[in-house]
Amino acid sequence: MNQYPDCFHHHYQIQKILGKNKAGCRVTYLAHHRLTQQFVVIKHYQFTQPETSWSNYQTYQIKIKVLRSFYCENIPRYLDSFEVDQGFCLVQEYINAPSLAQVPALTPQEVKIIASSLLEVLVDPQKHIPPSFNKTMIVSESTRC
Repeated sequence: MNQYPDCFHHHYQIQKILGKNKAGCRVTYLAHHRLTQQFVVIKHYQFTQPETSWSNYQTYQIKIKVLRSFYCENIPRYLDSFEVDQGFCLVQEYINAPSLAQVPALTPQEVKIIASSLLEVLVDPQKHIPPSFNKTMIVSESTRC
C-alpha cells in the first residue's frame, strides 16, 4: 500500500516527505508535475486523523482563495489544490533552499533579521482576508493541523 496521497490524476508524482507537523495530520512532500517536470511542494492535510475534522476544510478553502489572490516573492506561489480520500492537497511552488529546521545556531542579530523579515511577509496576506472571516480561526487553526 502506498503511503502517499493519490495525486496521479492531477499529474503529480511524489518524490519524498519533506516534513510533518507534530500531530501528523499535515505532511509536506516534494513532488514533480509529470507533464511539465516542474518540482512542487504538496501539503497533504489529513482530516481523517483523530484530532481533525472536515469542518476545518472551510478554513483552508478561505486560505486557498487568499493564496490565489496575490503574489509575494517571499511566499511560495499557489499552483493547485484538490481533494483526496483522506483530506486535501495544496500545491505550491518549490523553492530549493535550506530548511529553517536545519539552520545552525543563530546570533541574536540574525534572529532579529529573520523575525523582522517574517513579519513583513505576513502583512500582505492579512490584507486579503475577507472581513467576514473570523480572524481568531486563523490563530487557533495555525496551532492545529
